[in-house]
Amino acid sequence: MAILQGSNTTRVIMQIMAACVFVVLLLGMGKPVSGREIYVEILNDLPGEVLQTHCHSADNDLQIHEVPYLSDYQFSFGENIFGTTLFTCDFTSPNHPTGASIIAFQGFHYSTMPCVRYCNWSVNPLGFYLNGQFVKAWPSATNMKNVSKLFCIFFPFCVIDANLYV
Repeated sequence: MAILQGSNTTRVIMQIMAACVFVVLLLGMGKPVSGREIYVEILNDLPGEVLQTHCHSADNDLQIHEVPYLSDYQFSFGENIFGTTLFTCDFTSPNHPTGASIIAFQGFHYSTMPCVRYCNWSVNPLGFYLNGQFVKAWPSATNMKNVSKLFCIFFPFCVIDANLYV
């Protein structure tokens, strides 16, 4: 009889564990289990320019959006339970045709970002600001030419278009 009680206890424990796994999977189909909703806002502060932005993660491609001067683009998403969510945004504008990329949000697992739930980005002629703090400058045309020259040293069949970065 003691053996039967032990097997009943084991069976109950296994059923409870299976129910927990089911609930975790069920929750994972909707909002993330962590329940943390992240909000990202990107303000175009480039006078007289339309900012093109393309934000994406491993799971979501938010497509290209054109943001007029002094307007913003906003999106939100649920962070995954592992804290490894990573959203990257690529930017171009008429005065910055070479573009730039930033990490718009990085999960808590490996993040040093100053935003926890609200990531307010501002893009101006100098570069990119997160919650009022300078993060990154636009790449300069000189730096892009140097990268192209270095690339051509290793791949001599390439041609540098001198007008590309003017």
